[in-house]
Amino acid sequence: MVESMKKVAGMDVELTAEERNLLSVTCKNVIGARRASWRRISSLEQKEGNKGREDKLKMIRKYRQMPPFTGENGKKTTDNILKCKLSLPPYLTQEARDLLKKAHPFFRHINWEELLAGKVEPLL
Repeated sequence: MVESMKKVAGMDVELTAEERNLLSVTCKNVIGARRASWRRISSLEQKEGNKGREDKLKMIRKYRQMPPFTGENGKKTTDNILKCKLSLPPYLTQEARDLLKKAHPFFRHINWEELLAGKVEPLL
């Protein structure tokens, strides 16, 4: 799923409303199923821990260490998100590009360090 999403996101065409909706529903379904599985594993871990079954608990903990939202190569995906240059599709307007890069005049007076440190009161 992650690999398919990367392909769709890397396309240089604007998606129609129907295509965006289908993509959104697909993502929600996949993520919802993963979250349900994660909750079930957490529940099993707690129950087996209370029963003292170390062999099953070890197996559950090993499974739980596996990242739930990675593609075939999770480290490569994470490195790309953190280090690669943001590539925007050509159909975006300059204003949209500025918004995504925090270069829009709206962001001019925001102190990002204070915001991240929780020192800025929300506007809403």
